[in-house]
Amino acid sequence: MRSLAMVLERHAPPLTLLLGGLMKVKVMQANQSFSRERILFHPFVLGAMFVYFANNLLLQRLWPSRLTGVISDFAWLFFAPIVVHYLFEMILPFGYPRRERIDLAIWGGIGVVFVAVKISPVANRVVTDTISGLLGIPVMIVVDPADTLAVISLIASFRFFRSFRLPSTRSSPSRVLIAVSVAALLTLADMAAEDYGIVCLEVDGNKVIASSVYMSYVSRDGGETWQGYNADETCWQEPLSEGASVQIGDGNLRVQFGPGQPVLISTDGGSQWHIEYELKPSTEVQRAYYQKYREGNPMFREGPLNAVIDPSTGNVVFAMGHEGVLLRKPDRSWEWVTVGPYTRVDYLNPDLYLLLWGEGVLAIANGLLIVAMLGRKVMREKQAWKRIGRLVFLAMSWVLLEASMFIFPPALSSGDGSILSSVIVIVVTIMLAVLAIPVIIHLGQSGNVKRKVMLPYVVAVIVLFFLPYLLWFGNVLSNYYMASGLAFVLQIVLTMWSYGKLETA
Repeated sequence: MRSLAMVLERHAPPLTLLLGGLMKVKVMQANQSFSRERILFHPFVLGAMFVYFANNLLLQRLWPSRLTGVISDFAWLFFAPIVVHYLFEMILPFGYPRRERIDLAIWGGIGVVFVAVKISPVANRVVTDTISGLLGIPVMIVVDPADTLAVISLIASFRFFRSFRLPSTRSSPSRVLIAVSVAALLTLADMAAEDYGIVCLEVDGNKVIASSVYMSYVSRDGGETWQGYNADETCWQEPLSEGASVQIGDGNLRVQFGPGQPVLISTDGGSQWHIEYELKPSTEVQRAYYQKYREGNPMFREGPLNAVIDPSTGNVVFAMGHEGVLLRKPDRSWEWVTVGPYTRVDYLNPDLYLLLWGEGVLAIANGLLIVAMLGRKVMREKQAWKRIGRLVFLAMSWVLLEASMFIFPPALSSGDGSILSSVIVIVVTIMLAVLAIPVIIHLGQSGNVKRKVMLPYVVAVIVLFFLPYLLWFGNVLSNYYMASGLAFVLQIVLTMWSYGKLETA
């Protein structure tokens, strides 16, 4: 999902686009009278917006599947026509004789366009090009006939809307402005085309042109250096799917490649082949870095995704997505080359270590959690409301802490999810600091022996909580959630052990 902040910087006008969502409706009694504003703010409509937002921000990132893909279609097709109806209400003259029948055109038009872009590549291209021209940013709508099942939600939305008896007075636009804007911005934020980095290469005379979905770059020395290139439109294509294999050739030189596969070279026209370059798969840490710190709507794919042979130099240029390009020179030397913002990041790059800043803060927060929890045995509040308040505040902090570990993981979050993850990390740390600081002050003033007992366990919690993430960063643990699970187990074990030791102090 393209960062909502980037969309807001460039475009805010309400637009209706083509994706959608799931909402089962209960038809209201026809004799009930509701204002148009109340329909827009009805729990079903707001619920569809929430499902659309939560699915795009959370579910599709954590559990990408056909189900999470179609949920957005169902939700969008429920609330979008209602929002569009309000926009037409604001445009049409109040005395327009067929006002009450305009809903047929709106729901029918959205349904026809939605079905067309889902089943016809030609219609899809026309619609996406039109939207891209209006917004000034590349957009993408996936062609998938199975998604047309979401039209069920459009029918439910129409029945829901028609179940209300609308008054004959014009709606005030001020009350619906917030809901209309939110619906439009949610749609815009989900429309941006996914950026796979450098995916397209073409040779034009003595030039090699490399393109991502947003930018084009040109090289006049066989791919060794690159500059921005103002093309009428970028040479963009769908990245090669996993397992695909492609051959290119120039004279006797033949090259066979595919995503994540070894590069095979033949210098005798394809009679004999040999592996000349073995690609090392990117780690989850590297993939997380590319998707977290690259602008736009980054999605990582293993390269090579495309390749061309530059006839002027004999260099073979491989498109490596977010890792730039990989050159194979006639002397059989290989070189990674940066193209614009697309560059290969390895463990020698200090920027890679920024990926764990959130987990480092969470480790400190866990130390504060131990202090706050063990502090309940040290600070014996006499008032019941203080004890209950501390316990509730502590429980809320713990829930947020676990949510940050498993639902909004700092290292894996990107785009708008990264902002939300950072906010949760900061908030939970502040909450635990509020609970822990009075305990620290109390122990410092009392000179109680328990402070000496607590200190090593607090330090142990901080170090051991952070250790699994360091193992993940070093690729000892291949999966982030494996590291989070191990950190969670250590957190529970050390807390219980600390309680037992404190009892005997």
